Order: sequence, then C-alpha cells, then structure tokens
Amino acid sequence: MIDLLNQVKANNFTLGVVGIGRVGLPLGLMFANRGVRVIGIDANKDYVKKIQSGEFPFKENNHEKFFPNKNFSATADT
Repeated sequence: MIDLLNQVKANNFTLGVVGIGRVGLPLGLMFANRGVRVIGIDANKDYVKKIQSGEFPFKENNHEKFFPNKNFSATADT
C-alpha cells in the first residue's frame, strides 16, 4: 500500500476514465494537466475520433488551456 501511495504522489501511474463526456473528459484533462497519464474510454467511436483528431467534442469554456494534452489519449476499445 505504501508503494502505491508513493507512485500516486510521484504521478507515476495511469488513470483510466470510463465515459469521457461532459464530466469525464474535463476530469481526465485536469489530471493530464498535472502530469498524470490518462486514457479516456468511451463506446462512441465518432466521439473518440474527434478527440483523437484534436477536436474538442462540445462547448466548454477555457478548454484550450487543457486540450489537446500529450498526457491524454482516447480509445473506444472496451
């Protein structure tokens, strides 16, 4: 348990976010902005393709501060 805690403190882990809609995508991007590697997972392949191509899929204030982010990737593979 101590080893896991140390890895979290050092951002030495990968976070999976299931559902990268209006809650999951901003949440994942906030972690990615802090240096955590994040994999966003969503069943909507068209939505994921938009994210992968660098297109923010919905209107969100100030999203350009966090997106795109090299620590964030999206997939439809479930």
